[in-house]
Amino acid sequence: MAFLNDMFSRLGRVARGQANQGVDAVEDATFEATVRQTVADMKTELNNVVRASAMAMSNYNSLDAEYQKYARQSQEWKDRAGQALDAGNEDLAKKAGFLPYEKILVGNINNGERFETYMIFGRAGTDCQGD
Repeated sequence: MAFLNDMFSRLGRVARGQANQGVDAVEDATFEATVRQTVADMKTELNNVVRASAMAMSNYNSLDAEYQKYARQSQEWKDRAGQALDAGNEDLAKKAGFLPYEKILVGNINNGERFETYMIFGRAGTDCQGD
C-alpha cells in the first residue's frame, strides 16, 4: 500500500508540474499579447494626437490669416477716416463709409482699447473740438 501511495504521490507531482508548466506558458503568451496590444494602442493614440495637432495648427493659421485681414481692413478704415477728418471733407468721410451722427466704435488694434463716439461734421476748415 505504501508503494501505491508513493506512486500516486509522484504522479500527482508530475501532473501538478505539467499543469504549472501549461499555466506558465499561457501567462507568458498572455503577457506578450498584452504588451503587443498596449504598444499598438499607444501607436494609435500617437497618430490621433499628431492628427489633432495638425488640425490645431491649421485652425491657428486660418484664424491668424483672418485676423491679419481684419487688421489691414481696420487700418484702411482708420486711414480713410483720418484723411476725411484732416481734410474736413464730409464727402470724403461719406466715401469712407461714415454717415453724419453715426455711432462708431474706435479701436486700438495694438492694445485692444476701444470707445464709442459719433461722427459729427463741423464747418469746413474749422476744428470741431474748439468751435
